[in-house]
Amino acid sequence: MTNAKQVKTALKIKASDRQMSKLLNELDINYKKVKTQPFITEKHKSRRILFAKNHLKYDWTKTLFVDEASIWTYCQPEFCL
Repeated sequence: MTNAKQVKTALKIKASDRQMSKLLNELDINYKKVKTQPFITEKHKSRRILFAKNHLKYDWTKTLFVDEASIWTYCQPEFCL
């Protein structure tokens, strides 16, 4: 549930949306409207395309791709399994 109106409907409470919103705020149950924005801006898109074009013939075999993982080149005893 994302807002007071949905909470009211789900719980079948007879109250105005504003009353529900006030009640939820009093109970420290707050929500914020999510800002809608494009996943990628036109600037980002054009810069990605430029990067791709500039690196078409790049030798990617010497590149290590990681997914935000930590890579340890040594192991301290207290952190090793």
